[in-house]
Amino acid sequence: INTGLDMYVAGNSLIVYGEYASLKVIDTTGKIGAQSQNMQVVDISQLPHGVYMVAAQNKEGTVLKDKFIRR
Repeated sequence: INTGLDMYVAGNSLIVYGEYASLKVIDTTGKIGAQSQNMQVVDISQLPHGVYMVAAQNKEGTVLKDKFIRR
C-alpha cells in the first residue's frame, strides 16, 4: 500500500508531513502500537522491529495509509 504519505523514521520517531488530525501505527496483527493527535510525530521507541502500517486521518475524515519498516 502506498498512498504517497510523505514520512520517514528518524531514530525513535516517525515523522509524517502534512496536517493530520490523528496518526496511528498499526502492527501486522491489527493492533495499534502507537498514535498521536494533531501532531506530525509519533513516538515509536516502544515498538519492536518489524513492518507497520500508518493510518493518517485528515481533518475531513479521510484516512490515508502507508507502511514502513522499523529497524
